Amino acid sequence: MTNFILMGMKHSGKSTLSRMLAWHMKGKYRDLDTLVEAEYRSDRTLTCREIYRQHGREFFQGLEQLAAERLAEDLSRGNVAAALGGGTIDNERALRPLSGLGVFVYLQETADVLYERIAKGGVPAFLDNENPYEDFILLYNRRTPRYEELSEIIVRLDGGGTEASFALLIKTLEENHYVW
Repeated sequence: MTNFILMGMKHSGKSTLSRMLAWHMKGKYRDLDTLVEAEYRSDRTLTCREIYRQHGREFFQGLEQLAAERLAEDLSRGNVAAALGGGTIDNERALRPLSGLGVFVYLQETADVLYERIAKGGVPAFLDNENPYEDFILLYNRRTPRYEELSEIIVRLDGGGTEASFALLIKTLEENHYVW
């Protein structure tokens, strides 16, 4: 059966929509960020944000590569809906093991909607504290062409809620001849 690998910027709905898609297709759900956190071995559990802040980008991307290799094992068994991390697109070592193991779906949302969602949780480690909006726009503009290049399907979200976004995802998958 087909695997779907959802990607997009932070707060585009990757985890939530992957979980819903897994249920819809009676498959398994996997989240790369959860796998990254499991790869981190310490005396306490850290979130991806905390790992990145404490250890930096290179360390985080190394964990992300290991987590992607674990995800690839699950994908090889089929019928998985997986969510990548927002920054996985910038980590070739993590993308490589996933190549050819599923349909890459880009959840495209407008920059302003995403920034509003992100700002509610505080400035993430990957944005400049002095000019977070400007930094985010630069990141969004840099990543968007890469998401478009890697995706086989683009779901153009409209800032709606979870149910509306899921309906758009299913509609787009059906339009691309994926049916259940």
